[in-house]
Amino acid sequence: MRDVHGFLKGQGEFADDVDYLGRMVVSGDPSSVPKVFERVRPNGTTIEIRGTQLHDGGVVWTFTDITQRKAAEARIEHMALHDALTGLPNRVLFGLRLDRAVKQATAYPSRNAVLALDLDRFKLVNDSYGHAAGDQLLCIVAERLGAVVPAGGTVARLGGDEFAVILTDLGRDAEVIRVCESIVATLGEPFPLDSAEVEIGVSVGGALLLDDGASADEILRRADMALFEAKAAGRGTYCMYEKTNYCMFENAAHTRGRLTKSADRWPGP
Repeated sequence: MRDVHGFLKGQGEFADDVDYLGRMVVSGDPSSVPKVFERVRPNGTTIEIRGTQLHDGGVVWTFTDITQRKAAEARIEHMALHDALTGLPNRVLFGLRLDRAVKQATAYPSRNAVLALDLDRFKLVNDSYGHAAGDQLLCIVAERLGAVVPAGGTVARLGGDEFAVILTDLGRDAEVIRVCESIVATLGEPFPLDSAEVEIGVSVGGALLLDDGASADEILRRADMALFEAKAAGRGTYCMYEKTNYCMFENAAHTRGRLTKSADRWPGP
């Protein structure tokens, strides 16, 4: 048994350091080994190992390839936590990550934030070119957001044309504003769809993960309030929540995301 076990270890079969056979051989007691556990082989297959102890002190081990079952479970878990269209985290996973970010954002609260995003004029795309064009637009939006949100952040689709971003452990305090500007700029660029080239825009509301004891739900509510102010300011801009009032960070350059009236892009006036 030691020789067999040594050979298997030499082949890399116990990369995860599961030495159940070794423990059993050394102790002479099969009951010292867990009755059911899993092992991932070097080729990627997953083996379920079940031990049944016999009355005479022996043990029977059953090895079952459960690779397909594990893959199916992973797909189901992914579907439960991700948006089917864009592949982004959905509202459930976003909530879990926001809860974790709130608990961890204690050292530099001003470098952690949540952003609420609402696409401007998205309904006009659906109404003018159909839902297929709208779906294509949402997928491109997801790609662009993923390109401008720093590593470690989370981009989520909450539903419809609502997106949200969690920013954590940014390098400096002003980085939140830079990300907001990048989001407004990249979503203000034209979107080349199969049916047409369109320009929309985005309104962004942000709230810092302050060390004031606010819950994840409260912080998201603050971001939504800031988003409402950004929309009221004319869209195509961003707004950050402050505990006493709203602080608007907006300049005239952020206008490309507003609806263009060019005849070659939108029907009608």
